[in-house]
Amino acid sequence: EARRQGNGSGSRPRASLSHPVRTVVRMAGAAVRAAFITCEIDDLRALARSLAGAEVAEVTDETLAAALVEVERAAASLDALRGHLHAELADRDWCDDAEGMRTGAWIARETRTPTRAVHDRIRVAGRLRDEFPLFDAALARGEITWLHAVQLCTSANERVADRMALLQSQLLDLAAVSTFGAWQRAVRDTARRLDHDGAEPRPVEPDRVHLDRLLDGRVHLEGVFGGV
Repeated sequence: EARRQGNGSGSRPRASLSHPVRTVVRMAGAAVRAAFITCEIDDLRALARSLAGAEVAEVTDETLAAALVEVERAAASLDALRGHLHAELADRDWCDDAEGMRTGAWIARETRTPTRAVHDRIRVAGRLRDEFPLFDAALARGEITWLHAVQLCTSANERVADRMALLQSQLLDLAAVSTFGAWQRAVRDTARRLDHDGAEPRPVEPDRVHLDRLLDGRVHLEGVFGGV
């Protein structure tokens, strides 16, 4: 009898949350997170505008140099955030359903940026998230730049991407002690060594010859020869 009542006081045991209630709780949590992100971004914009309007001509050389480095690192972290937002939005159908256009075209319209540049950012951001998470995390910490991410994704073609992913830690260690140019050359060389099939051959345009007889009787000959 005591087991049936649940405890000595006669109270009934607590039932687990039903599926509709759990759904509401998850939706409420998502709404709170969305509001937090929106609030944080608003604060970030306000802070950036305030800092951009600061007078820097009177600060000391040491302060100026230190501030510049820290701003560059903060910019890298913001690039990581931009990439996360780009990749996530591109994975959804919102732009197509709500705006009737592709994600890249919508972002380009709203931000007044070139569509090609937006598509490139979406591509790199998606590859960082899905293939190179260590580089994504390093970018978020401001330890590398967006240019490092672009170079990695450019060099790591589909034939070597899996093997390049295994070298992320080594490439990040190298980035920490190298100039960008030296690191870039090392990444290119590494990708070239891993690519046993070599680069894709450049398409050769087929030979074409076009012959025209002009009104004055002369003959105009024009040709394109791919092997020349």
